[in-house]
Amino acid sequence: MSRGNSKQAVFLSDDDRFDFIGKLSDVVSEFGWGCYAYCLMNNHYHLFIETPQANLSEGMHMLLNYYCKRFNWRYDRVGHVMQGRFTSRLIEREEHLMEVIRYTALNPVKGGLVSKPGQWRWSSYRAISGIAPAPEFLDVEYTLRIFGNDNEMAQKEYLRFVAEGLLMDQKDRISLPDLFRGVVGKQQINKAIRIARYEQQYTAKEIAAYLGISRSTVTRASRQ
Repeated sequence: MSRGNSKQAVFLSDDDRFDFIGKLSDVVSEFGWGCYAYCLMNNHYHLFIETPQANLSEGMHMLLNYYCKRFNWRYDRVGHVMQGRFTSRLIEREEHLMEVIRYTALNPVKGGLVSKPGQWRWSSYRAISGIAPAPEFLDVEYTLRIFGNDNEMAQKEYLRFVAEGLLMDQKDRISLPDLFRGVVGKQQINKAIRIARYEQQYTAKEIAAYLGISRSTVTRASRQ
């Protein structure tokens, strides 16, 4: 994964995401990688890949060098797009593998972009669960085999596994009434909104509905 420089957005449009995915497909093919899950957020991305050869750095350099140049050209910018070198963590335990599969699917929900993982089109969740066709570079079969030998049953188990993680996250969250109990004044309200968005992972829509304000007001308060 990589984050945007100073945590700024690195995907500003669908064209940006198509650029990234198109080059990722080329890199996976050229370097013989296996890509088992992915998610493109706004200011970062996650890739779950296997590299049979010791060519991770070479492939990531090709991917990011291409994408960052395209990004700067498209928006007439200069300088760094990503925040330093990409981060990579080796998966050595089955528990870690399962955690990565679920985390990648739920990242858009945790980030407040959608309320359900199937609503986010820029991740592997829809392809693995059979909601949408799989891109050429994504090895859906590898991930499904973790959940069973029959594709239909494996997809159902995958959906159950991800949904279970979503329920666990929601169970651990502090409720909105508890978050805003006793909160008065604009400064305290804005602070509570930021906690609700970024620590408790409520969406702007959920917060706006509870407080009876607009989503744009919630978004502005989140940035202050």
